[in-house]
Amino acid sequence: MYRAAILEAITALEANVRDKAFPALQLKVGDDLTKWLEEKTRMDFETRLGLFIPLATGLKINKKDKLWSDYKKSKEIRNKVTHSGTRVTRKQARFVIDTVYEWIEYLNQAQEALKEQGRETTENLGRFIQASARLERVIYSTAVKGGADENQLRRKSSQLGELRRLLLIDDTVFNELDKLRRLRNKAVHTHPGDSVIITESNIKRLNQIVDEIEIKLNQSL
Repeated sequence: MYRAAILEAITALEANVRDKAFPALQLKVGDDLTKWLEEKTRMDFETRLGLFIPLATGLKINKKDKLWSDYKKSKEIRNKVTHSGTRVTRKQARFVIDTVYEWIEYLNQAQEALKEQGRETTENLGRFIQASARLERVIYSTAVKGGADENQLRRKSSQLGELRRLLLIDDTVFNELDKLRRLRNKAVHTHPGDSVIITESNIKRLNQIVDEIEIKLNQSL
């Protein structure tokens, strides 16, 4: 079961990247070159993820960040399962699923930013979106570990209330996260010509809060 979960999760990520990268590239470079790039990278997912997604979205992927390193670890686990039949643990399967969830959330948010045509994206926005994707994933993980059913997961994956209910955050942090979420939405959906400043402290604070939630989550559930 864990082996199948890992394979399905990575397949879902590959499909999501394909569906987001190539339509966007088609708009930029045309049909012929897009088809050629798709064929040339049919067995090279890392190029699609690390190169085509930034080209398509304008948001850089820092290969020194946790998001990328988690992908590499997940890929290594998948390869061991595929090529050597290595048995995997529940913990490894959960790690791969969480990583895929986080990537898909990041890609979805990056695609929202792309919709604001003509607006120049920044490195800080990309990093802030990555941190925001981590937050959405940890909310989802909280719901999973709390025993939520499928319908509840769909609702709770976009809510902060469950974190507060389980005492993973207090009222002060809840309010901080709410403000950071609203800042993210404003930055992604701002009109061309307008500017929303994402500071280094915004990025660090959001990542710090998520780190603290993950520690408490692992200890309490």
